[in-house]
Amino acid sequence: MCQQTATYQWPKDWAQVRTDFIQTFHLPIVDYYDPLLSYAMQKFTIDIVKLDDKLHRLFGDYEQQGLSMHDIIERNYGEAGLNLIEQLL
Repeated sequence: MCQQTATYQWPKDWAQVRTDFIQTFHLPIVDYYDPLLSYAMQKFTIDIVKLDDKLHRLFGDYEQQGLSMHDIIERNYGEAGLNLIEQLL
């Protein structure tokens, strides 16, 4: 079950973050996780540019269609996806 409204506690909730990310995006978080920034900020963070690159590979050049990354995540992964990403930024 995704902790979409709860805040993840760094570093003890790593297993839950991994599970939620895979369940929501069907992608391994290790490809997007930023360990240095996470350590510096003491919270789980992802490299949003890497995720954006992956979304472009999956869904094409969505900006040319007038869509944002937010729009693509909402359209394909719902509120759960948006909430998860918000927690990981």
